[in-house]
Amino acid sequence: QHINERNRAAQQAQRMSSQLFQTLYFKDLPLNDSRCIVDGVIYSLRANGFLVHIPTYGLKGPVYLESKEKEVLYNGKHGLVWQRGVVTMCQYSVKVETLDGTDEYFLFDHVTLGIQLKGSEAHGYELTYTLLEKGPYTEDKRRVEKDQNPKKNTKDKAFNFFSATKEKLSVDDEDSIDLESKSAAINDAENMSAVYRFFQDMRFKGSTLNQDEKH
Repeated sequence: QHINERNRAAQQAQRMSSQLFQTLYFKDLPLNDSRCIVDGVIYSLRANGFLVHIPTYGLKGPVYLESKEKEVLYNGKHGLVWQRGVVTMCQYSVKVETLDGTDEYFLFDHVTLGIQLKGSEAHGYELTYTLLEKGPYTEDKRRVEKDQNPKKNTKDKAFNFFSATKEKLSVDDEDSIDLESKSAAINDAENMSAVYRFFQDMRFKGSTLNQDEKH
């Protein structure tokens, strides 16, 4: 039982470390930042929206088509707007029905999403996913984004939130940050490195205990 508790603690530490660096990476990034606009794949349907997988970052989460005020997100001639309507979940799709027309989202459809960090230090942060376009994030947009941000990862390489966060904190615009604040940012990155090593040590101890138990 003690070994199982240690193993669960190591797994929880790993999840917490991932959440920590995801939070620090997306913190203070506006929705129109190229790093926040991504392609998502619908992998599960819900009564008020669907769940998406974001291959770029290896993230998963919900996208809501119905608000708490019972308005629905409809893709009209002026783009996506909230208005009165009904969301209906079918076997292989989710329908958004309004007086202006009907949208339908199928399993494995690609959609364009915006990633935002919401919350506070007092109540905790969480990543939210906003539908920006009904269609996929096109190759033309990716090409423009790559020219603007050539260091962003590609499909062939898994995204490393730790490295990206450390780079984000230590390499900033020289015109907008002075030497003192830059040193503080680097110290933050070093502190995060210590936290990351702590989580990795816990994970390693959990794995070692499991191996000892097998022997």
